[in-house]
Amino acid sequence: MAIQFQLLPLKILDYHFTECSVTVLTPEKGEPCQYKMSKEFSISTHFDVVPNLSETAQVRVRIALPNNPPEGERYNLYFNIDVVGLFENMSKKEKLADIKEIVEINAAAMLTSAVRERLAAMTAGSPYGKYILPALSISRTAESSKKAQ
Repeated sequence: MAIQFQLLPLKILDYHFTECSVTVLTPEKGEPCQYKMSKEFSISTHFDVVPNLSETAQVRVRIALPNNPPEGERYNLYFNIDVVGLFENMSKKEKLADIKEIVEINAAAMLTSAVRERLAAMTAGSPYGKYILPALSISRTAESSKKAQ
């Protein structure tokens, strides 16, 4: 099965991390040397058109893994990472307002890759080794946040 790719008329201008906190607890005696953490990621996206720049979007992605273990358990990894990116619509045919959903989903996917890279770098020196953020379905996340509004 072949996968067909199509270039998006979306140019990433810049991105930066507004919050980046990672906590790794060292293993206790006799504890296995592997990450033990919640399976419940908190993911949110926010889309805005930049004032006075109608074809530039600002997209924010916040990914958190909370430390809320069940009674008697102990999680050894939790984090909160927030990244904001500026994206320019390069399409001559469609206005940003018309393709907002496509831009938001694809911009969030790009920013999630930046989060994955940052998280792997920040955990690389931990006793458990680097943590690589698993694959996330950005489209499903965007749809569910839209329903919540």
